[in-house]
Amino acid sequence: MHPLLFLLSTLLGLLSPNHPIEFLNLKDLFLSSQKAIESKFDAIYPPEIAQFYKTFLLGKSAERNLSFMFQSLGLSHLLAISGFHFQSILSTFDLILSRCFKGRTYLSILLLVAVGYILLVQLSPSVLRSFLSIFLTLLAPITKRFSDSKNIFFLSYFLVFLLMPEKFHQLGSVLSFLATFGILFYSRNINNFFEKNFLKTSLYFFPSFKNRIKKFFFDLLSLNLAVTFVTLPYILLQIKEFPPLALITNLFIPPLMLPTVFLCVVSLALPPFSPLCSWYTKKILLILELVPRPFTFNLTAPPNLEPWLETALILIIALPILRSCLKTADTV
Repeated sequence: MHPLLFLLSTLLGLLSPNHPIEFLNLKDLFLSSQKAIESKFDAIYPPEIAQFYKTFLLGKSAERNLSFMFQSLGLSHLLAISGFHFQSILSTFDLILSRCFKGRTYLSILLLVAVGYILLVQLSPSVLRSFLSIFLTLLAPITKRFSDSKNIFFLSYFLVFLLMPEKFHQLGSVLSFLATFGILFYSRNINNFFEKNFLKTSLYFFPSFKNRIKKFFFDLLSLNLAVTFVTLPYILLQIKEFPPLALITNLFIPPLMLPTVFLCVVSLALPPFSPLCSWYTKKILLILELVPRPFTFNLTAPPNLEPWLETALILIIALPILRSCLKTADTV
């Protein structure tokens, strides 16, 4: 067995609540590391910034005001550890490691960073799903195998179901899988539509700056619309309300949060950067606080709409799967 496959199987065994090795309980084993990082946050940041990073990067419970502000703006998912956090952490290390390492060594270090991060945060189905997706994506080129994002998605779905069946149907877990499903099966088609109709083909070897800005915006818009399209019926069925402002805030706030992750990681190693990190994070939180409260209203679905929402959710999930099943190889 490949050593990294052995590492994954061992880690999944320890993450399972039914593993027999009591003295290797991961919660107790890495509690000291969590406390050390929390103490570091307290030492280099002001209290409000330190508390924010404990929630944002370590998955600690959010304060009431912070939780309410993010919830009213449709940004609650940023306070729950997800694929966004794993990608942000790995992108930060990628900027550093790519200058020093190449090939399988570089990918192996990134993989170990992902393993270390999941051992520090509070485990949940959405966290485990994000970790498995990242792990398997990095593992494929290391083991000289091909990977497919949709296959990885379904494999992580079954692994999370096997390891955490009692938490599998929680609201956050379901929304995490639905959001990923939307990105994988709908975002590309939406993006192709925007680029075909609103992006002019450049006549130059390098696309114009204006075209690059448009393409970046269409990428963000496609992801946002795909996630909203798939998750909205479930949100209206379970939560009964949806903030329309989320369509705008999720376009701009997540990209603005990426530098906070980079600066935080750098500050942990180089504390002189902590004032810059605190200043930038305060500015982002101030922007969120300045959003006029009348814009944070929610839309609710009437009760008689529930059968239609259930039907829509089933069709949204089933149609891409059925379409892929109907595809056959061309005959010669």
